[in-house]
Amino acid sequence: MHSHTEMGTMGLEQAQIFQGLGLDLSRLCFAHMDRNPDPWLHRQIANTGAFLSFDGMSRIKYYPEHIRTQAILALCQRGYQKQILIGGDFARKSMSAHYGKGGLGLKFILADWRPRFIEEAQEAGFDGEALLHDFFVENPARYFAFG
Repeated sequence: MHSHTEMGTMGLEQAQIFQGLGLDLSRLCFAHMDRNPDPWLHRQIANTGAFLSFDGMSRIKYYPEHIRTQAILALCQRGYQKQILIGGDFARKSMSAHYGKGGLGLKFILADWRPRFIEEAQEAGFDGEALLHDFFVENPARYFAFG
């Protein structure tokens, strides 16, 4: 299950409702966590066992990439790297490189964001490649698995 949050808000409240309904929050992902870069809130949501989706890469109208990276690394410092998903919330044609509207498109995540994340992760004492393997391979496999 994937839960939309408006500007990264109300995720904790949604988690409480879902818990009250008896849902297994380890099967749930909260979207747009990077639009509210609050480390305390992120930890509280991660404590429920849910996944957190950072899906605003390239959308600097919300925050610079460094803020997004710091929010992700703050979770990793607390051991939550197995609950992080990375995505591209490119919902409009104007965000797509394909339609010639000037958008960066999905390629931005791998071509631009990925190398920068590796560098910033290494500066913070992490193995950036290993973290990205979790974010792009292991975590999505677990999240999308049935059974």
